[in-house]
Amino acid sequence: MYAHSHNEARIFELLQEISRASQKSLGLSVSEFFGYLQVRWDELAQYDPVSDFGATTDVAVKRMDRLHTYFFLMGLKPDFENLRGQILNTSPLPSLLDTFAIVDGDERRRLISTPTLSPIVGVVFDQMAFAASSSFHPTGVKKTCHHCGDPGHIKDTCWKLHPELKA
Repeated sequence: MYAHSHNEARIFELLQEISRASQKSLGLSVSEFFGYLQVRWDELAQYDPVSDFGATTDVAVKRMDRLHTYFFLMGLKPDFENLRGQILNTSPLPSLLDTFAIVDGDERRRLISTPTLSPIVGVVFDQMAFAASSSFHPTGVKKTCHHCGDPGHIKDTCWKLHPELKA
């Protein structure tokens, strides 16, 4: 069966690495985790090529794809539990590449939808708030109060409407 190379110890080692692999423990993104597994699956294929199965090659390829899909899904972070369940409830089970595309797309969507604000963005927001509260528009035109009609302030800071603001 292992006509191309008789390295049972390495095959065992690769299978151990694959079965123990998890995205969380390795600290990898979805695409990095998929690449980690793919490298090991490719090396395993050198020791146990599908071509050795003869007439049942198509069946063997489909079974291998399903097995790889299960290992990929098993190793995902707990954050993907709902998505993992949806994929496993899909009939027929998506191929490994389709499964990867679904999970990778979900991870990318999460990263985009939850941006973190950098300190620079915070400064920009502070400047925008200051500009909005000042008596001048960004174009340099004075604001006019809609309550009393006087220039230099707005209704929210009108002394006639809010005498407590007069200092």
